[in-house]
Amino acid sequence: MIQLDTLGTLDLRRDGTEVRSVLAQPRRLALLVYLATATPRGFHSRDRLLALFWPEADTEHARNALRQALHYLRRSLGEDAVVGRGDREVGVDFELLRCDAVAFDQALEEGREEDALALYRGDFLAGFFIEDAPEAARWLEDERDRRRRAAVRAAWRLAERERARGEQRAAVLWARRAMALEPNDEASLRRLVEQLDAAAEPAAALDAYAEFAQRLQAEFGLSPAEETVRLVEEIRTRRKADAAAVPASPPPPPAPSAPAPPSSAVQTPPAAAVLTALEPVFRDGDGVEDQPAVDRQQGAGRLRPLPRSAWLRRAAVAAAAAIVLAAGGWLWRRSPQPAAAAAAAPASIAVLPFANMTGDPGKEYFSDGISEELLNVLTRVPGLQVAARTSSFAFKGKDVGIDSVGRALKVGHVLEGSIRTSGDRVRITAQLINARTGYHLWSQTYDRRLDDIFAVQDEIAHAIVAALQVEMGEPGGALARAETSDPEAHALVLRGAHEIRLATRESLERAASFYEEAIRRDPRYARAYAGLATAYMWQAYFGHIPRSAGYTRARATAERARALDPGLAEAYAVLGRIAQFDGDFAGAEAHYQHALRLNPRDPRVYSRRSELLRRQGRYDEAIASARRATELDPVSPAAFSDLATAYAEAERYPEALAASEVALQFSPDHPVLLGNRALWFSEMGRHAEAVRAIEYARARAPAETFSRGMLAYVYARAGRRAQADSAVRAAEASPGASPYGLASIHMVLGNRDRVFALLERAVKEEPELAAGLRTDESFAALHGDPRMQAILRRLPR
Repeated sequence: MIQLDTLGTLDLRRDGTEVRSVLAQPRRLALLVYLATATPRGFHSRDRLLALFWPEADTEHARNALRQALHYLRRSLGEDAVVGRGDREVGVDFELLRCDAVAFDQALEEGREEDALALYRGDFLAGFFIEDAPEAARWLEDERDRRRRAAVRAAWRLAERERARGEQRAAVLWARRAMALEPNDEASLRRLVEQLDAAAEPAAALDAYAEFAQRLQAEFGLSPAEETVRLVEEIRTRRKADAAAVPASPPPPPAPSAPAPPSSAVQTPPAAAVLTALEPVFRDGDGVEDQPAVDRQQGAGRLRPLPRSAWLRRAAVAAAAAIVLAAGGWLWRRSPQPAAAAAAAPASIAVLPFANMTGDPGKEYFSDGISEELLNVLTRVPGLQVAARTSSFAFKGKDVGIDSVGRALKVGHVLEGSIRTSGDRVRITAQLINARTGYHLWSQTYDRRLDDIFAVQDEIAHAIVAALQVEMGEPGGALARAETSDPEAHALVLRGAHEIRLATRESLERAASFYEEAIRRDPRYARAYAGLATAYMWQAYFGHIPRSAGYTRARATAERARALDPGLAEAYAVLGRIAQFDGDFAGAEAHYQHALRLNPRDPRVYSRRSELLRRQGRYDEAIASARRATELDPVSPAAFSDLATAYAEAERYPEALAASEVALQFSPDHPVLLGNRALWFSEMGRHAEAVRAIEYARARAPAETFSRGMLAYVYARAGRRAQADSAVRAAEASPGASPYGLASIHMVLGNRDRVFALLERAVKEEPELAAGLRTDESFAALHGDPRMQAILRRLPR
């Protein structure tokens, strides 16, 4: 049995299994929907189908396209699902295929309004659009409007029926359903107001009118008609008279407020909710208005993409990799709106970056580094929830009230302070503030030698624990550990961490040199080894150094860090990432789980584990892990980029675009984020939008090598052969270009020999991508070629 759902949710299943191959092809899906729902039902002329779906093609090409589409539908749904009558007509077997839109129509014809409205979960093919087929698009829009109007009429018939029976409450429910389906229809508004008044709910009637009037003014600049105003005034006058006739009575006691849901039930808010909550924090900056509309579209409905290449997964992953290193300047402009107050647990804190009071901007790395170290120390307190570094540091240099910080990060307390150095001395001033009241709970200044810096961090942490009265785990135990006795080595590690976040080729080179110098000064400094391993890993990942040699070097350095300090979560995170790159998924999972046991609130590990789960096709788990990262780090573009990628991998494109919208608000011009959206539009078959999006990304950052491959791929998918050939040549000339990604482009262009040459390179240079070659649909057509079989035999299992 085949089930096709088109009302509100777009879904196609055969014997309960989703038929992704058809959902991923918009034109073929539209053809199936037409055959299943168009009236009169039955067989349809092939000439009519050609005119609808291939109007711009000549007769020969259009007929060939129709034959291919019908063959594809039969192969996906079964040979008997799509049937013909002679050579001129085609249809579907309604004994084998069930469609909710057809059932909706039949229920209305038989007078079963309740059954029909139970089926009507939303507009017919909501958000679906057929490109380059204007007559088919008009048919779709007409069918959408026809069914919506039919649903409205059915709801009003039910409302009148219940009202005639004296069931006023039921009548109100159906009236509200009708109004929800047609919210801007003033005649429906008057009927709803009359129904509410008849049900002895005049206050609700006035509220419904006020909401309608406000929306009418905001969206259309209009006022309600005189007829509507008179009706409302009659109700308002009668209500005043009734109130005057009844003696006042004491108000009822307030109902107890509902308890807050447990944290496990809280879901990551959609884009609009996140932006509204953070609107007071980032205001009056450069941002989203400068982007074209294509980059802000979130899509609608449950549209399925075309088959995705493993290279596209690398593209989306690199967005998070680049942004988590280089995140900064996250400002956007929105019209002021009141933000909903967020409940904050009392045992929660955000550590804002301490102010650099040295007078030397070059010492910014030191104040930032000490702030981050203190944040990490506090995460070791089991009874304390600490906002992630990315979110806390988003407020650096901004004149934002403490209450806004608390609402944005959902914390009850904020730690801020300043750092001043002079020779081998350091002065740290710290103060703990209640984010809701603004009152200082504790403040202290420390004048110490630089070699006492870890002891100062421990004192501050213990003071906070005492002030907040949270459980420490081991009473009296040290929270901050003396990682090195050499202050200069410590300063070098802080400088290395600062350079890594800049994420350029030069900054990663500087980071490695700082960590190497720290190790020369203190060969047993575990965090210096972990930082060096991180620098090597990113240099290899971005192709700044040979990948294989870079990963080998990073693994050995991380192993040394782990040997020196088994409790260093960063070392396990690096080892997990490298194991993932090598295709050792079981080893990567073990390392990530170990890192989370050591630091269960590190959003970076949740994001990396989400990527690992995606590689294995465990999409629901990947989304959950990525969502957890956004909960821990709600102002992180990297976290939301990873969440977007997880949704995209699960072929949930509306959610992917919504999550990427949040990431773009924080980093509006990031070329990789913009490029990923272009790829998603391309995979959805929305090629015109994809081209505009990738060209916009390239215009914003023309020197960015990463998006050159994206440009070539999008052009190739859009059928722009000359532009694709030029773009792929430029991509191949770029340093660090991915052979797997280049193979994906040449596959679309039909250059098979070049594809095989590049895949041979990918097996050697990119085992993390080549490991997915067996299931990558982009190369499925090559599996019968002996050259592909030879490549597949060499892949690790």
